[in-house]
Amino acid sequence: MTLPQAFFIVLAFILLIYVLLNEKRSKSQVPFLIRCLAGLLAIGALSGLFFPLKYPQSWHTSDKSDELVVFTKGTPDSTIRIATKNGNTATTDSAIARQHLIPLIQNWEAFLRQHPRVPIALYGFGLTRPQLDALTDRPLHYHAPQPPQGFVFCAWPLQLQALSPLVAQGQYNNPSDQEVKVVLLSANQPVDSTIIPARAAHAFTLSCLPKQLGNTLFNVLAIAGQDTLQHEKLPVFINPPQTLNVVMLAASPSFEYKFLGNWFQQLRYGIASRARISVDKFSFTYSEGSPLSLAPPLDASTFKQADLLIADEAELAMCTQTEQQAIAAAVRSGMGLLLFVGDEKKHSLLGQEFRVATTSNEHEQTIAIKSITKQDYPQLPIVLLNGIQVKPSQQPLLYHDTQIVAASQLYGKGFVTAMTINNSYSWWLRDQQEAYTRLWSFLLDNTTAGRQQALHYVQTPHFPTTHNWMELLLQHPEPLLSIDGQPHPVLQHEYLPELSKLSFWPQHGGWHSITAQQADSAWFYVYDQTDWQPARDFATLGATKAFATREHEKLTNKPEIEVNPENEIPKWIFFLLFLIAATVLWYASRQYNQNVM
Repeated sequence: MTLPQAFFIVLAFILLIYVLLNEKRSKSQVPFLIRCLAGLLAIGALSGLFFPLKYPQSWHTSDKSDELVVFTKGTPDSTIRIATKNGNTATTDSAIARQHLIPLIQNWEAFLRQHPRVPIALYGFGLTRPQLDALTDRPLHYHAPQPPQGFVFCAWPLQLQALSPLVAQGQYNNPSDQEVKVVLLSANQPVDSTIIPARAAHAFTLSCLPKQLGNTLFNVLAIAGQDTLQHEKLPVFINPPQTLNVVMLAASPSFEYKFLGNWFQQLRYGIASRARISVDKFSFTYSEGSPLSLAPPLDASTFKQADLLIADEAELAMCTQTEQQAIAAAVRSGMGLLLFVGDEKKHSLLGQEFRVATTSNEHEQTIAIKSITKQDYPQLPIVLLNGIQVKPSQQPLLYHDTQIVAASQLYGKGFVTAMTINNSYSWWLRDQQEAYTRLWSFLLDNTTAGRQQALHYVQTPHFPTTHNWMELLLQHPEPLLSIDGQPHPVLQHEYLPELSKLSFWPQHGGWHSITAQQADSAWFYVYDQTDWQPARDFATLGATKAFATREHEKLTNKPEIEVNPENEIPKWIFFLLFLIAATVLWYASRQYNQNVM
């Protein structure tokens, strides 16, 4: 109680005593008891005007205490017909509102303010993230429907390097009695397909080796018999092949270096190759127009324009200390280094970072290789297998079973990759050039990352649409980026300071460009409102189900504290009571004055 409130109570008490004594001395036709009650009512009304008087909300009964039924997109018609008979209903879907004559919710937050603390029964695929956040700490009963038919999930790389494979992985929900064929199209030609059995939600993987460059739209189709059930877009930005300058230092002439050199020439890479013939004799090979030179001794000028060095660990160990230091300095500046390592007794300055252990492979004629990205490669004939014992600072790249056969490590701005396999050319001899290209593209991407300035991003949501919010998460320090030539400010991520985020509302569909001053341009795609609808509905369903489960657990585990919500009595009621009491006292006083006169 505050000091003004205490002062008012004392004043009201004194005023009440004065009114009672004054009415006792007065004579009027109005009975004394009525005059006392009028005086008491007047003082009480003044108190009500001064103090905020409240009453328990449980005294207030209305239809708002009932459960409110909200229909969202995907609610079956049978459910709507049954639920509309049992309580108040509303919908967020305009089609349901038109068909069933149900009130349409135009403003979600305003709708919730009109129905405070009312439990909600939610039907359909669910609500958006902002709408769900507005339901925090409110009783929610979610009745999830069956998952939609079609592609309920699909993921693929939004950016690819040239000659890198495109792999699309997803899930198709097929509740029908007929099997569905899922087909991947490139330039409107089928390149891969799989069968989804009837009455099953089945995962699928489709892949191809793109031949296009730049902005490319692949397509994925779902076909049942002669009918096309679904046709969706797979936008991919394929970066043009990088023109790398490659230096190769071989301990002896080998097929591995010969086939690598031929492959690099097909890619129009600049090549400078040196193979040791004897202790102090070498053979040199240069590609046409190569800016590189391997004139002895090797120094900083040798690697000034080199993007990648491929060398045998034995050859690098035979280089002088000065030459090895020059190579290390070039790697620190961003040049990539790929080493063929084995059981050498003498190690180079950078090769000594990798520990190699020999594993017997006498009972196996071939080995199977798998990358860290879950890519499988054909068998390779190897008798003696060397594995790499990685350190915490090293990243495994290739495996044979649990044995690591390739790993990389950051060194300054560049990367050093060590590999124990040196006969990948066998794929080329067996007409498996696609596997050869996939392997070496993967190794080069991880080894030359220090020289790459590509602008990479992660987009939210996975399927952005026009006029709806989307966010790009980028690993780029610039505070300003351009989208379609228009500057947009970039904010630092609140939890990951090395990342930046950019939020906006795209105004049209199709391809959009992202441009930075110190990086290459990148492209992202904005879909139409009807694209990937089953996948977007399934994502909404999953998010709503997770939110409802989390809120239910939170309310269940919340300690039970008896809380009685209260409502304040309106001030106009006290003002009206005061006028009535004052009128009675005035009338009694008027009668008294007439009697006296």
